[in-house]
Amino acid sequence: MDFLIAIVFLALFVLRPQDWGAIFSGLQPVKLVMILAVASLVFRKRSIGLRDFFRTPHDWALLALFAWLVITHPTPWTIFKQNVNLLVFYYFIVLTLNTRERIEKFLGWWTALLVIVAALALAQYGGFDPFGSREITEFKMKGRLMLNLNIYNNPNALGHNLAPVLAMIYFFCCWKRPILMKSIGWIALALPLWAIYLTLSKGAFIAAAATLMTSYTFGRPKYVQIIVITIALVFGQIALAKLPRMQELSQTKGNEAIAGRVAAFKHGLRCMENSWRGVGKDYFLPTFIKTHRYNKSAHSGWVQYGSELGKTGLLFVLLFIWTGLRTLLFFQTDDPEKERLRRVLFVMLVAYCVSCWMIDFGYKPQFFLFMAAIAALHRLHYGLAEEPEPEAEPVMPWRGRLVPVGSVVPAPIGAPALAVVAGVENSAPVLKKAIPIAALEPKSPVVRPARIGKFAEEEVPAAKTFWNRVGLIDLAAAFLLFEVISRIWHHAVKNL
Repeated sequence: MDFLIAIVFLALFVLRPQDWGAIFSGLQPVKLVMILAVASLVFRKRSIGLRDFFRTPHDWALLALFAWLVITHPTPWTIFKQNVNLLVFYYFIVLTLNTRERIEKFLGWWTALLVIVAALALAQYGGFDPFGSREITEFKMKGRLMLNLNIYNNPNALGHNLAPVLAMIYFFCCWKRPILMKSIGWIALALPLWAIYLTLSKGAFIAAAATLMTSYTFGRPKYVQIIVITIALVFGQIALAKLPRMQELSQTKGNEAIAGRVAAFKHGLRCMENSWRGVGKDYFLPTFIKTHRYNKSAHSGWVQYGSELGKTGLLFVLLFIWTGLRTLLFFQTDDPEKERLRRVLFVMLVAYCVSCWMIDFGYKPQFFLFMAAIAALHRLHYGLAEEPEPEAEPVMPWRGRLVPVGSVVPAPIGAPALAVVAGVENSAPVLKKAIPIAALEPKSPVVRPARIGKFAEEEVPAAKTFWNRVGLIDLAAAFLLFEVISRIWHHAVKNL
């Protein structure tokens, strides 16, 4: 039941049925499903303890980020009530995806739902337009494709949301799959690829190219990575330059749209450097309007995080992202199915980080959902996940009773051969003395725990073979990422 709720949870954020009309929005499906999610965790057979919320570094990093978001906000209690759902999303998915099969199905559904979004956006050209997207596409957006739902209501938003699905389809349908599945995958790729092209979004083109390059380099030998990256740098730039509107990037000084982004970047940088705690979540736009007397959103997730949470808050965001990166980069397994999940999650994380430079993707529920899937994979692979419920053992009607001498009983599978009535072939076994029937049942094989470590006799619990707390290495990596983000940010402000 909890996994079904997780899929419905995901569908609400990808397909947005609450935006389809007043009937659906009046039902408040997100609140209803969130209540069901909490109930499914509270009333599950295996109870949840406090320890379940602090098992991995991802958990610690998220809690630090959330605490900072609340404590530094001008109205802490209000922002806590408005954003506690982010914690609910994260922990519900982490605790629900406790098997490899569940993680695989969850990401598979996510891929399929994004393909459906692409199909709905393209369907407006075929006359199927239940959301009134065609008129907005043709007039307000000047021919650039959009879908009239909350998070896809402009071409850039639609393009960036679809950017990772290209690599997701490749890994789910084409990578190490039979020929029939590969054929389906290549056909399915056409829908989001065509939809992204019709958005004419420069940022979406770059994000999609980054995820495709990542999919062809991640997990491959070093020489292959060098070859692919070299080819991408030489020929990829030429190919990108041929796409619509990409030539505008060479004319940044006179481009009004880029000038507006530069103004947003400058304002965000000023907010981050002037206040140790930032201006507070959701306060970027009011402060920009107050300063510049016109409306302009952050146009960048990094600008959002930095300006609203300050340097420390941005550092916590990067620490959270680093925990996911570290899990996926150092995740080693010979299981191709786990490797598939690792690669899908990696391209989703890369796509998010790239898109954060070009669209305000901060605090998106989808970010917390795929980070929760990474944390769930971490728990599963390193022995930190709760064990699945054991299947109930079938109760034999004769268990616990003595069988009289000479009784004929069905021989359990695997039981030792007993005396058989003379002259009767294939007869049931006959006992020569009364013994408990339990003695006839086959013994379960003894499964010894995996032995790892320097010596074969040394047993090391799986939970101790990988880090499960935020350490100095993680803090150093977060500081390094902060330095990279900060330098790119300053470079963009000075040179665009």
